[in-house]
Amino acid sequence: MGIIITEFIIYCLIILGIGYIYSKQSKTQNDFLLGGKKLPGWALAFSERATGESAWLLLGFTGFVFASGLSGVWVAVGIALGIIFAWLFLAKNLWKKQTSITHSRFPIT
Repeated sequence: MGIIITEFIIYCLIILGIGYIYSKQSKTQNDFLLGGKKLPGWALAFSERATGESAWLLLGFTGFVFASGLSGVWVAVGIALGIIFAWLFLAKNLWKKQTSITHSRFPIT
């Protein structure tokens, strides 16, 4: 039990240290919320997908397939096609508009 608590404390200290170091680089709210618009496209895409998939894929979808049977797997096919469509066709338009969008003007609707 002692090794688990020790590792948890070390992990928390490392996370706090990283947060402290990078807090010095973030000067404005735009820098914090938008990452200074310095993130490469692939990193942004992976971050968006990981955020979008985390809850429904691990909990919701597995429960749905358990309740409905293997035919529920077709939902994953439709979702994957929708994600591919969104990134291939919608992302280009959003990327063109990203230079004019700030955190306070980001469209909510």
